[in-house]
Amino acid sequence: MKKILLILALVGSAFNSFAQTKDELDAEKASKNDSIAAIQGRVDAIQAQIDALPGWKVGAFGTIGGSFSGFNNWYAQESPNNSAGTIGFTVNGFANRNESKYFWRNALTLNLNWVKFDDKDDPDDQSGFRQATDVF
Repeated sequence: MKKILLILALVGSAFNSFAQTKDELDAEKASKNDSIAAIQGRVDAIQAQIDALPGWKVGAFGTIGGSFSGFNNWYAQESPNNSAGTIGFTVNGFANRNESKYFWRNALTLNLNWVKFDDKDDPDDQSGFRQATDVF
């Protein structure tokens, strides 16, 4: 019995001796965050130098969207029973040039939309997609 208690005590102390406390982990995390902050500061300084260089800078972004709606006995509009769906996308691009004595800014916006309108009270209604708001 004494041997079993001795073995359990040794095993328990072995597990306990390798455990880290929360304070030790917090101290290690703080030192790592300081290292990251120092490196990030150097990266930001290099990025600022790159951004200050003259020349063309180009980029683009866009969105895709859609909506669906259905109305039943909605008498505030011309067709009280209808369903509609729209789909569209937008692309915005730019090309800018910065020099020491001048700058040049270019922008492009392309917005295309299609709408599908289905009047449920009109059997002759064509329910295909039609072109809607377009911007160039």
